[in-house]
Amino acid sequence: MEYNKVKYWNSRYDPNNNFCRSQTPNHIAAVKPFIGKNQNILEYGPGIGRMIELYENQSHINFYDISDIYSSRLKTVCENKNLKIQNQIIDKSGNIRTPFKDNEFDIVCAFEVLLHCPKDEIEDVIKELSRIGKKVIVITWYLGGEEKILRGGYTGNFKDIIKKNNLNLYWWDEDSFSSIPQVFFIYGK
Repeated sequence: MEYNKVKYWNSRYDPNNNFCRSQTPNHIAAVKPFIGKNQNILEYGPGIGRMIELYENQSHINFYDISDIYSSRLKTVCENKNLKIQNQIIDKSGNIRTPFKDNEFDIVCAFEVLLHCPKDEIEDVIKELSRIGKKVIVITWYLGGEEKILRGGYTGNFKDIIKKNNLNLYWWDEDSFSSIPQVFFIYGK
């Protein structure tokens, strides 16, 4: 059976299992120093908003997702944190290209998203996120550069993809989450 990301994410009521929820405080602590006040931020694939605490110093936030079943829960989380949603775009087309302008965002965040991208799309997703954001912050599964398909998605040599596309690698940390095989990195133009 072929993995269809749009169908998959529009059929799961709860995108975050207990493992994901247990990692949220560690993820927030690692990323928070890189999020300045009042920046124009897009979270790519926010699900139900488990990382919303990152944006407490923002006047607004933007979201882009392929699933609409989480949108009302995400809105409630934002309302509870007094965070205004500037844009919440749901795109079920499965296209990689987003409707945003070049460099529209100061930061684009993609947390636990890349591992769900099919292998043949991963490079295009990395390029698209750097097209719309000045910097891109990623946390994803990582097996030391070993290429492997996980749950239909990809973990591989992200450094090579970034270098191949003439992007800059600003931060690389595969030690902060030592109990699990994850990497936190920041890249951009």
